[in-house]
Amino acid sequence: MNTRVKQDDGVFIESESDADRPRGCSWDETVCTAAPTHRIMTSHGAGDDAHVHADTLCGRHYALSLVRLAQVHAPGCANPLSQHVDVYGPVE
Repeated sequence: MNTRVKQDDGVFIESESDADRPRGCSWDETVCTAAPTHRIMTSHGAGDDAHVHADTLCGRHYALSLVRLAQVHAPGCANPLSQHVDVYGPVE
């Protein structure tokens, strides 16, 4: 069975329901098939509960993610931005 998936540019594409949806960067708001060029790595928890989360994003969604963190999340959060992001920048 095919399903329709909305891409970031507003175009719908057909995707097999049991197949992986087409991906480029790891932006999760819509499907983005652009090549990932940047990364954001965050760590959560401590001790045995610690884990690292990494996103590889296209330049556009990398910028949007950092702006969302700085403009939306940070004003209401008691922790500084340096405690939210461990590694960021171009993929090497």
